[in-house]
Amino acid sequence: MAKKDQLQLVKVAVPIPSHQAFIYAVSEDHLSSVRAGVRVLVPLGPRTHVGLVLGEASHLPDHRKIRKVLQVLDASPLLSPHLIELGNWLSRYYMVPVGEAFRVMFPPAIFSRRAGQKKSREGLWPTRKRRMITHTFAGEERELTPRQRQVLDEISAMRLPVALTDAVKQTRSSAQLLQRLSAQGVLRVDEVELYRSPWRDAPGGPPEFRKHQLTTGQRRIFQLIKKELETTEFRSLLIHGITGSGKTEIYLNSIEATLEMGRSALVLVPEIGLTPQLSNQFKSWFADRVAILHSGLSDGERFDEWRRIRAGKARIVIGTRSAVFAPLENLGAIIVDEEQDSSYKQEETPRYNARDVALKRAQQEGALVILGSATPQLETYHHARQGGRMRYESLRSRVGKRALPTVHIVDMRVEFQKHGGEKLCSDPLADGIRKRLEKQQQILMLLNRRGYASALLCRACGHTESCH
Repeated sequence: MAKKDQLQLVKVAVPIPSHQAFIYAVSEDHLSSVRAGVRVLVPLGPRTHVGLVLGEASHLPDHRKIRKVLQVLDASPLLSPHLIELGNWLSRYYMVPVGEAFRVMFPPAIFSRRAGQKKSREGLWPTRKRRMITHTFAGEERELTPRQRQVLDEISAMRLPVALTDAVKQTRSSAQLLQRLSAQGVLRVDEVELYRSPWRDAPGGPPEFRKHQLTTGQRRIFQLIKKELETTEFRSLLIHGITGSGKTEIYLNSIEATLEMGRSALVLVPEIGLTPQLSNQFKSWFADRVAILHSGLSDGERFDEWRRIRAGKARIVIGTRSAVFAPLENLGAIIVDEEQDSSYKQEETPRYNARDVALKRAQQEGALVILGSATPQLETYHHARQGGRMRYESLRSRVGKRALPTVHIVDMRVEFQKHGGEKLCSDPLADGIRKRLEKQQQILMLLNRRGYASALLCRACGHTESCH
């Protein structure tokens, strides 16, 4: 009985299709290291799995046989209490397995389904290390051959640290020669961890984006946002701005104000294709304080960016829907650009809407949510116009008073009556294409459907046939 009293019960989420957390006992050896947010190795059936500790379990059902945590994998929690609360909400609200809800919060391989036989922290922490020359010594008192002396001088002139393989190529020597120099004490070789950068900068760094003077409408909205940032309560704002009205400039100034208040910021974009341009703008303003997260990065790049964010080295995160779970501390603002886009909805398990998760996270952490769109969702527009907790602000003109493109709507029923049912291009469209080609200009045509139709339409009267 005394032995049982030394055990603590904890709830552990395992990334398998189960809607319940599992309860394990913690032996006295692990009592000081098991905390909510750390990963542990646990037995489940005949296999060993990586699990995430969610907190202490109040009781154990009588019919269950208790099993013990095998090993603690982390020295400190990987998830904050806010993110653990968010993961539990995600599981309940979207009815997804609790382990799958937390799996999406980690980069690949950190919270894997099975641990196999890798029962060490190193085996479950995908860092990349390389043997590198980190220091050179004069070596006058050493007896070196002329060739050894030449190679040592060449390496000393390099920018250290340098990889052993690169040093071999640049000095046109051999690995054996460098190993002898290391054994003689004139070279120092260490295992150095490499940072896998996701930034695809051209030579000279990202393009320079200069700050612009805000227009009257931009300045009005920014001043409102700045005032909202001074509180620590959940607030939300819809910026209904037409294309080219300068919403990005408002985002940049708002994030700068957020950082000045000692808080962090998160920017969500619907598609990976939008990330490079926006991230380069942000990096031009905020340098290394920006991190990016999306599925287009390699597993190593995502892991290294995630660690930078968790360590507080990056206080701004730009990414697609999974970036909503970035381990930012003291979150002050979340920006959801193009908030109406369906790409924010995850189509595979765990299914969730990143826009709604952003609102929930901001509610938990007392942050400001800025939703931006030229064509907001109807429910967003309705809530904002109702004058409740979501404010509504609009930008009705483009920066520099640039004109909007001219749009012509053509009634294809008239075209069908004139030319028959096989008419594909309307007369105004054909004339427009012909005029552009005569001027040696290019034409871009977008088709909203490819090979299928969602309705049966009468080309004579426009009636849509439906099934009763």
